Amino acid sequence: MQRCKEFGIHSRANELWRSTRKKSSSGCNSERLNSAKSFAGALEDQEKLEDQFNELMLANKKAEEQAAFWRTQLEQGGLLIEKLEDEKRELLEKIDNLERQLEDAEKVRSERKDMQESLTQEIKMLKSAIRARPSFGG
Repeated sequence: MQRCKEFGIHSRANELWRSTRKKSSSGCNSERLNSAKSFAGALEDQEKLEDQFNELMLANKKAEEQAAFWRTQLEQGGLLIEKLEDEKRELLEKIDNLERQLEDAEKVRSERKDMQESLTQEIKMLKSAIRARPSFGG
């Protein structure tokens, strides 16, 4: 009822009650009956409005609690996304490093293969040269 006073709901009932008291002193029974009915209706309206107000306040409180919950969820989600983005950057850097190492290893392998082919050719030439030499003393 306190909150209803703040919104002026209680004042309508008070006005009707005052008008009922003034009219009741005049002595007219039908007017008193109508005023009493109006007053009772105003009180019912006031109670309904208070109930609606309380329901709205509960709904508002629930909405605020849900908003706080979702805000917390969004903040946690943001932190998780930030952490995953950091991990992604680190993994991309590792991939880049591994790709450079692979390129270096392939280059070294290619150089060694070329050197092996060169040495194989040199060995063949030396063997041919040795076979082509005349043998002494035999």
